[in-house]
Amino acid sequence: MTILFKFLLIIIWTGAGVLIVLLYRIGRFWQSQTGLQAYHQVFLVPLILFIAAALRYVMTDVGFTGDVLADLLALSGGVSLSLAGYILLKRMTGGGGPS
Repeated sequence: MTILFKFLLIIIWTGAGVLIVLLYRIGRFWQSQTGLQAYHQVFLVPLILFIAAALRYVMTDVGFTGDVLADLLALSGGVSLSLAGYILLKRMTGGGGPS
C-alpha cells in the first residue's frame, strides 16, 4: 500500500472521528441545558471501535477492506453509532428512549 493511500485513509478516519466527537458534544450540551440524561457517553464506544479499525487498516497492507478484524471493528462501530444516534434523537425530540 502506498504512503499516499495510508495518508488519505488516516484523513478519512480522522474526519469520521471528528463527526462522532461532534455528536458527543451535542449530546453533552443538550444534557447540560435541559438537565435530562442524553446518554452522550455511548458515542465513545463507536469512536473507540473506529479508531481500532483505522489503526488496523493502516498497519496492514490489505487496502480499505479485506482484513476481517478491521472490517468487523468497523461494522461494530457503525452499528453502535447508529444505535447511539437513534437514542440521542429520541431523547432530544421527546420520543423517550432509555429511562
